[in-house]
Amino acid sequence: MNIFRKLETVAYKNIIVPLQGDETFDFVKEHYNRGMKVLDFGCGTGSNSKLFHCNDYIGSEIDSSRLKSSKQKYPKYKFEQIPKIQSSDDLLPWKDNTFDIIFISLCLHHINVKSCKLIFKEFRRVLKNNGKILGIEPTIISGSYFSNIFMNVLDAGDYILTQNNYTNIYLSESFKTKHINLVKTFGYNLWQYS
Repeated sequence: MNIFRKLETVAYKNIIVPLQGDETFDFVKEHYNRGMKVLDFGCGTGSNSKLFHCNDYIGSEIDSSRLKSSKQKYPKYKFEQIPKIQSSDDLLPWKDNTFDIIFISLCLHHINVKSCKLIFKEFRRVLKNNGKILGIEPTIISGSYFSNIFMNVLDAGDYILTQNNYTNIYLSESFKTKHINLVKTFGYNLWQYS
């Protein structure tokens, strides 16, 4: 891993996550009950694992250094490395109908639209029939110039989109999104959805 990636990981884990505040993720409590199987897709440094019971949770990540950090900081939780999904031949390492919830926190804005669609197909496969996706992503808001610029400069995400664009990508793979809330925190506009 290069020095810039390490610096980004340190800054994200020690500055961005704490400044967002725990209440940013309170919406999860309305959808998760103990005993539900949860896949945290793109779990990063593992900080959101504590939203779920350790027996219900699997964190997945492509970055081995973030995975190592997660395992060290949250040893009771399970974390697995996953492949980059770049073609229909790339699969997540779980059986069909495994998860009640797929949780995506501040991840999609690092992934291009083509790959998102492939990932969503995999989500459909590993989600149970009545399962759901819970997500939170930075989003571009019309007229919110400072936040839009701040997010694009500070964040390494190259694909920060509008809510409508995210909704259309999900819809293209037969997922209907439901708006939960828009949270403004530390220069970010964070869209919470299911």
